[in-house]
Amino acid sequence: MGKAIPLAPQRDVEIVDGRTIATSEEPWLRLQDIRAFTPGGFVEIVYRASLFDDPVRPILRFRTQQGSEIDRLLPGPVAGAAIWVGRVPKGTNEIWISPTHRRGRFDFVIEQARRRNGSALWLRALRRSPRYALSAAFYGVPRFIAEYDMNLDWALGFTPLSEFESWRSIRIRMLDLSDIDAPRSDWINGPEIYVAVTSGHGKEASLRSLSAQTYTRWHLHETGRLPASANDEDLVFVLRAGDHLDPHAFACAIEHAARNPSQQIFYADEIEHGDDRVLRPVFKPDWSPLLQAGRPYLGRAVFARVRLLRDRGAAMLPQDLSACISATGVFPRDAVGHLRRMLLTRSSEPESAPSPGAERAAADLSNALAASIVIPTKDRGDLLEQCVASILANTPSPAYRIVIVDNGSKAPASRAILSRLAHDARVTVLAKPGPFNFAALCNAGAALGNEPVIVFLNDDTRILSADWLARMTLASALPEIGAVGAKLLYPDGRVQHAGVTLGLGEAAGHFGAGATEADAGWAGRHRAVHEVSAVTGACLAVERQKFTAVGGFDSENLPIELNDVDLCLRLGERGWKTVCLSDLSLFHEESASRGGAKFRLLRVHEEERRYFMQRWRRLIRDDPFFHPGFSLFRRAQALG
Repeated sequence: MGKAIPLAPQRDVEIVDGRTIATSEEPWLRLQDIRAFTPGGFVEIVYRASLFDDPVRPILRFRTQQGSEIDRLLPGPVAGAAIWVGRVPKGTNEIWISPTHRRGRFDFVIEQARRRNGSALWLRALRRSPRYALSAAFYGVPRFIAEYDMNLDWALGFTPLSEFESWRSIRIRMLDLSDIDAPRSDWINGPEIYVAVTSGHGKEASLRSLSAQTYTRWHLHETGRLPASANDEDLVFVLRAGDHLDPHAFACAIEHAARNPSQQIFYADEIEHGDDRVLRPVFKPDWSPLLQAGRPYLGRAVFARVRLLRDRGAAMLPQDLSACISATGVFPRDAVGHLRRMLLTRSSEPESAPSPGAERAAADLSNALAASIVIPTKDRGDLLEQCVASILANTPSPAYRIVIVDNGSKAPASRAILSRLAHDARVTVLAKPGPFNFAALCNAGAALGNEPVIVFLNDDTRILSADWLARMTLASALPEIGAVGAKLLYPDGRVQHAGVTLGLGEAAGHFGAGATEADAGWAGRHRAVHEVSAVTGACLAVERQKFTAVGGFDSENLPIELNDVDLCLRLGERGWKTVCLSDLSLFHEESASRGGAKFRLLRVHEEERRYFMQRWRRLIRDDPFFHPGFSLFRRAQALG
């Protein structure tokens, strides 16, 4: 391996007693040797973070002689190190990197940078993803360099899950004890970890993995009884017979506990193997209480503070901490943490079944709220007529008004359909001609009514169940919830939307799009109600007072692109979370998920994307309901 690239503090970084300290949530370092970064050429960089640091996606920033800045989101170093291959923009004269998004100490090294041959990369892309490679070739002229880069990213920026073992073997790094965040972590007098090991096949191997732990202040309790001498800040852990801990598992847990004193529970990622002994990663989202209630996903690598069990009157170490946590009620948002390292290897399990009582229940229509259903349209009378007919046929309750916002339809057939629909007392047609501004059209339609809930629908959606509106209005009226979405299906039954993922395609997109009806999705999210960062405006419900509080859709900065995602994120800033009701489905005829490589010019909405990236960069780089080990250039699970 070549010599590490020296990094110099550039912004919001201090060096204190030889340690690197971030003084903001976006610190920047400058690469002092960029000889391998030939402007216009391709480069491969290998970088690593301390195993004690959260493996957030770094932001690589190219600064050009013309004064422009081009940011790229890199894979998170979840196995210790990570690798990124990409093109260096022409005119680059400085390169910065932001390795973390939290204040305090961090450890980050660029181990190697080397030039890569562009032709060889394109041939590799052609073997892997002919569609995207050929699209890159189509765009491979200077005027369309952004489209060229995007298509190459979709062709090269992933590794299939089937290649996990080889992917991990070149990225795994050993624990460096100099990374300990002293003095908060005192390993001599540090917390104890009380371990219960279940009986069963493979117990001896499990015990050997305990003996190999770098952190040695742990105690095995065969009886499972919690000792009276245990301190509240000590930890408990249940190791199932046959499971195997990584040697640094307890060290990472103790350091995580020290860095996150408010967390009472935290869980780590895992590795599973089936009968074929092939290893696969089990990446998990950050804390998602609705998903845990519906499709338990915390798994076996779960740690809890002793005080949590004592507060709940428990004298014994439970046999299953995940189930125990689910049964103990609701936790504050900052009480549950995610240690995004693969710390335990286990055999594969059957797909998680819905928790008892979590199956979809019929909505109580008597408590549902009245709604304004806002549908922007222009010259798509055929689709609009289907949409409205499906609402009228499938929405017996609650009370609702349909507001069709017509952006200047001119086709005779569409105008005739609009005229016919306007004769229904439940339908209002609002004429809003002029340049297309989706956000402004939605705002105008919302302002026309006074119903307590607003539901935005695309004119190419179709309603499939009679309780859809009741469920969406009831969910949106909950005090902790802002935006509410549903699972959208293509007419052939494949998933089009089950929540928006930030960063997908380096902006936002629909992770899981294209999955079949039989596919439960990552962590079972295609079949369960779950928290997400955003939902699509093609079907979005929000309580009117919350919508008004954040100023509605941003029609000035985001007239067409990403305004729905932005709305959800602004609601999130106020403390209102976004939820996708994935057990409620609608058809969505024509819209395709954002973030994919398509034959379109990126410059058309360049200003909107630039604004969105600058406004939400911290969240885009690290969607809490995604995982930094996943590729941003695949809609199904793939390694970054």
